[in-house]
Amino acid sequence: MEKEIAQIKVQIDDQYVKLDNMKLDKAVFEATMRSFTDMSTDIRQIRDRLEDILGDHQRHNPQANR
Repeated sequence: MEKEIAQIKVQIDDQYVKLDNMKLDKAVFEATMRSFTDMSTDIRQIRDRLEDILGDHQRHNPQANR
């Protein structure tokens, strides 16, 4: 019976390790998604700013469109 209890304890410990790994994977995934969201926002802001700059340039230099 002690041997069976020891085996069960090992199995429980293994499950806790798997659970901890899953939590770590989830945390890494969430951090990665936050980074992607931040980068996407930055890219949109850069694109919008460039469009504004190009729009201003074209309005001030109408011959640049030819």
